[in-house]
Amino acid sequence: MHTRHAHLHSALCVLSGYPPALVFLVFGGLLFGACQKTAEPSRSPTPPPIPVQTLTLTAQHLPRTISAVGGLESPQTTQVTADRSGKIVFLDIPEGQEVQQGHVLARIDAAEAQAAADVAQAQYQNAQATLERLATLQPRARSQQALDNAQAAVRTTKGELDEAQTILRKMTIRAPFTGRLGLRQVSLGTYLEPGDAVVRITQTHPLHLVFSLPQHYVSDLKNGQPIRGAAGQCAGRFTATVSVIDPFLNPATRSVTVQAIVPNEAGSLLPGMAAALRLEVAAVSDAISIPLEAIIRQGTKRLVYTLQDDNRVASQYVQLGQFARQQVEILSGLRPGDTVIVAGHQKLRPGARVQPAPYEPVENTNLELGASSALLTTCDF
Repeated sequence: MHTRHAHLHSALCVLSGYPPALVFLVFGGLLFGACQKTAEPSRSPTPPPIPVQTLTLTAQHLPRTISAVGGLESPQTTQVTADRSGKIVFLDIPEGQEVQQGHVLARIDAAEAQAAADVAQAQYQNAQATLERLATLQPRARSQQALDNAQAAVRTTKGELDEAQTILRKMTIRAPFTGRLGLRQVSLGTYLEPGDAVVRITQTHPLHLVFSLPQHYVSDLKNGQPIRGAAGQCAGRFTATVSVIDPFLNPATRSVTVQAIVPNEAGSLLPGMAAALRLEVAAVSDAISIPLEAIIRQGTKRLVYTLQDDNRVASQYVQLGQFARQQVEILSGLRPGDTVIVAGHQKLRPGARVQPAPYEPVENTNLELGASSALLTTCDF
């Protein structure tokens, strides 16, 4: 202010020698400019409403699930091996294909075994004939010792025949059960010793799904409960049913092991695969859930923005429940009929005016927040 007065005094001194009319014009212009600088600035225009996407809540059926990661196992798998020694003269091993129980996988040269069986057959038939002749004689014409010896010979030769036929059967290697074959370990002409591996066979349907859960879930588990799961980059989706709950808890981890049956009729799942799963243990008929993107974190609390009747927003703290897919259950803070802001809330504050539009979900099967494992975060089921 002092500087402004000094400028005016200097101007008056300079203009003192000029006509009064000119002095008045100059002085008036300076005074007008000073008033313009001290005038209050004009108010800024009202900001336009912020576009948002909203969702009106309704009560819905929400399953209570337990999330876990398990592994697929075959009920039966074994390495088919040779029981007898010899050279392979026949092979029929369709690698990677399913064969039925009893399918002939290989034959070992059985010439000697066949000869031994023929000899045993002849000896057995001779012993039977001898016994029949003695049996037709009168008791005075034969001794009891001769009859006993003939009966013993029949039993002995019958045992020798059974042994020879068993050895002969073992020269043919068959599939012990229906299953899929692996890579063969032998070739035509290979000389086998007892115990040498020929091929692995694995039952692939049904499969067992085996997983562990903390002990506090034991009271929630029952046989017959449904399971939804996915394996192999989420492409191998499946359903399963709980079949066994191990009564013995691991004392080191305090966890219970659960086994479920996976039908796997298409054969797309293989033993050894890791699988993400959700076990349904109960259901809530009037639950409220909202998209995860509507949740705003504020320290240790969670809140959402709700839409009021005048298209203004209000903040509301909520208590979260179970995470399911890309939704989260709301235990308290919201009611059916409330309208929440799902998208566009980044610049909102309580009381802000908004321009609502219906919520358009963005499908993202590679993202699922709130899951507890790497597989669960990449599978949406």
